[in-house]
Amino acid sequence: MLMNAAQLEGLVIRATDGEVGKIEQLYFDDETWAIRYLTVKTGGWLEGRKVLISPVSVVSTDWQGKRIDVTLTMKQVENNYEPLGTFDTDVAVPLNLPATGEQIHERLLGRDFHEELLGDTRPPAAHYRVQSGDTSFYAEFLASLEGGEVKRGGRRDVTARVSGVSVQKLRHLELMFLHPWDVTISPTVGYPTPGVSRILVPNPAAFLVQKILIHGKRPRDKRAKDILYIHDTIETFGSNLAAVREQWKANIRPELQPRAVRLVESAAREHFRELDDTIREAARIATGRNLTPEMVQELCEFGWQQIFS
Repeated sequence: MLMNAAQLEGLVIRATDGEVGKIEQLYFDDETWAIRYLTVKTGGWLEGRKVLISPVSVVSTDWQGKRIDVTLTMKQVENNYEPLGTFDTDVAVPLNLPATGEQIHERLLGRDFHEELLGDTRPPAAHYRVQSGDTSFYAEFLASLEGGEVKRGGRRDVTARVSGVSVQKLRHLELMFLHPWDVTISPTVGYPTPGVSRILVPNPAAFLVQKILIHGKRPRDKRAKDILYIHDTIETFGSNLAAVREQWKANIRPELQPRAVRLVESAAREHFRELDDTIREAARIATGRNLTPEMVQELCEFGWQQIFS
């Protein structure tokens, strides 16, 4: 559908069951200059949140009435979750990533990231960190661990080099690729990207399952961090745990072996029924958030039961 970009700003977006809000800004494709997304400031029903809506969803434009109709429902707009800030991210890569063009390592260094080597494995694990003022951000690269962690001669086979970067191998990482979410990030929703970018992230059910399946084999400090991740994921989606449960039942559970299913469904009883040192450490490392161990334990137990029991 042909739309006049200059006339779009300020038009009301109407979903199939109500008004969403007004167009505040447009994002264009860098090469074709086609409109990629409409930035819409919602009304009081979403407390003035800004959401991105693709022009593909537009079905009609009423220029006289200053309104655009889209195929989305109010619920679909509402389920565009608020962005979360983070100081680190995990990036999954295949071990057989084809060597085409510039390597990941070169691209990172060319954008002011530096490599921090960790541990005594060969190759060493690594964080790729970039500094901005008093804050910093780092990325870790992950790949699926197939087979045992220890090879002949006692050498630990838990890292590799892919496209020049050090990659850590983790069990059950393949779960993260089951029905991932296609997420749009942009400056409008708080991300300092040059424009609009699309990334794939694990759906929350897959993320939670992977964390609990690797829990028993993780170092103690990593276990506490994983418990905090579980807590934060349940808290983030706390108003819609039924949807996470549906993801589990429809997309993740059928892909697991019976033993793994039992481990997941019993996790509330095995890991969250009582306070332990791991939960206490998870609360301690959540600096500046006033989380108590009891709060972490109670929310994890309740949320896990709602999703997986």
